[in-house]
Amino acid sequence: MNRIALPTLILLFLTTNLAAQMTITAESFNRPATWADVFFVARESEVAIPEGGENQVWDYSNVQYTDDRVRNYEAADNAEYPTATSFYSTPNTFQSFTYPSGLYEVKDEQRWGELGTFFETQNFGITPLTGGPTDTLTFPGRAARVGESGTRRLIFPTTFGSSWVDEFTGSEQFELSVAGFGLNGTPGERRGVNRAEREVIGYGQLILRGDMGNAPNVEYEVLLVRSIETSTDSIFLGGAPAPAPLLAAFQLTQGAMAADTIYEFYGLTDIGAPLFRYNTSTAGDATIFRPQRQGITSVSNPALLRSAVYPNPAPAGSRLSFAFSEAIPARSTFVLRSLDGRPVHRQSIGAATDIISIIPSPLVRPGVYIYSFLSAEGRLLGSGKVLME
Repeated sequence: MNRIALPTLILLFLTTNLAAQMTITAESFNRPATWADVFFVARESEVAIPEGGENQVWDYSNVQYTDDRVRNYEAADNAEYPTATSFYSTPNTFQSFTYPSGLYEVKDEQRWGELGTFFETQNFGITPLTGGPTDTLTFPGRAARVGESGTRRLIFPTTFGSSWVDEFTGSEQFELSVAGFGLNGTPGERRGVNRAEREVIGYGQLILRGDMGNAPNVEYEVLLVRSIETSTDSIFLGGAPAPAPLLAAFQLTQGAMAADTIYEFYGLTDIGAPLFRYNTSTAGDATIFRPQRQGITSVSNPALLRSAVYPNPAPAGSRLSFAFSEAIPARSTFVLRSLDGRPVHRQSIGAATDIISIIPSPLVRPGVYIYSFLSAEGRLLGSGKVLME
């Protein structure tokens, strides 16, 4: 009897150790420069905070999504970020002022992380805030780097027990002209002191829905990474702390603090991104997940249909016409999104067709938008950009 039990114990011991030694390397973390990422937003009330530990089972197969998002990555080619591998369009926000920018990422043999943003000069009239008819807020075009070398979302190799810390200072520069305060192009800065502590606190099995509930659940072997991120912002004007009346006008707080605790599940799959992410923060909770193995197919891959849109740029109120390399299936969905991935127009497509005409909602404001077509199962069929004038 002992002869039977001993090999069994040895097998169990080896199996447990093999599971504990799951490692994500630069080679196994597949993240090409150009690709389209589809993910879903979950209902916060249905999401439980994951617990760390060994050989855990995290079952999120009952999570219902409330919205879908698409983020289009493009190969980086910017002299300000010579080591960047890709970037995506995203809005920068300074209180109520929002302007387009590109966020640059790097994925090399040591890490996957963010390097910073780049944007062109942006000018805003601020008469409603200050009362001066010629008062302006300007964001000079520049590369806004995340510290000297960027962040590390993941280090390679990563395994159970790995931990790392990033500390950096970020700077958002602006120029302010307010006649009532005697300001004329006065330089200002929002300076953030940031710290991110990351640790792989668990490993085991993650269970997600398959094809938005129309297919069997999907099980993944994963690592659970916990990130504790803190930031403190300070506002300067003309090289000195900004005066209280100006802070009040822009609803800014000197020394404002923010804190986030983020749980992310990473697996040895074809998805070079978290399979599931739960973020609890001072600004509110948020959850995204990727419920199917459709992966991170390159935008130029035949798996995504080639599409063209006309007119582009599109005058306000004009009809958009989309032509595809082949017919998209019946019961597909067209979604027009702002640069942060939020949908501003959604429309169902009835019969299969290779040409579609759509009139976006009159509430769509001028700017760059991302369009996408999704199948009835939530699979990305095609995507692109359109400029609304």
